[in-house]
Amino acid sequence: MRKYVPNSATIGGEFRKLVPIAVEDDVVVPVPIGTPLNKITGGAGTGAGTNNSGLISTTDENLVVVFAGCEFPTAVPNAPTISDTAGWTWTLQDDQSYDTAANPRLRCRVWTAISDGQDNTITVLHGNGLGAGMPIGLSVIEVPGGALTLLNKSVDTDAAGDPSMTFGSAFEDGSAALVFILAGANAVFGAITGYTQLAQAGYASNAGRIGAFYDLTSPGAAASLSTNTFIIMVGYEVEQAVK
Repeated sequence: MRKYVPNSATIGGEFRKLVPIAVEDDVVVPVPIGTPLNKITGGAGTGAGTNNSGLISTTDENLVVVFAGCEFPTAVPNAPTISDTAGWTWTLQDDQSYDTAANPRLRCRVWTAISDGQDNTITVLHGNGLGAGMPIGLSVIEVPGGALTLLNKSVDTDAAGDPSMTFGSAFEDGSAALVFILAGANAVFGAITGYTQLAQAGYASNAGRIGAFYDLTSPGAAASLSTNTFIIMVGYEVEQAVK
């Protein structure tokens, strides 16, 4: 907010005209993005139609990103949903699916929230219901200094387990890249050149696999190799929050 001092005053008994001076009292300052933190990847539950983070701790005002991936044998899965015990406000950032024309078909969703510092248990539900035929897993990543809205979204699907993608535009100064991979089997993902792996793990008794990766310095194209049959890779630009 811009404020001004009075433009006239009586000084030493004389009326004098003053030059208005603008004073900024609301200065927007970008918050540097810190190293992302893996809170859980894979899931603390069985993954039979539902999975959860277990009780996790995050820092007040940090960005929390949840990636949920699920499978269904005969059609693209219905959309998974999210809930939590702390009552955070979740913003859906992305919804991607891969109709493989075979078993399994894949779907993933990404949500973000800003932590209020409360301990929280985050739960995701398969859109087709509960049961062993509805495997679902999740990854919860905390990003210090990250803004709520994810930008520069990119996606690739690959039937041979070797996804690659390129972001559509250059990143803003200070932004970071966050990449998730969902596979319909449990083979290990290869490293992504230039990226740091946060975690990768199987879910739902190893029905599938989820991985999370980031780059803070020079975000760019991402590619990974594996022996999985079907894969979705999604990537996002995480901008700096401002205060």
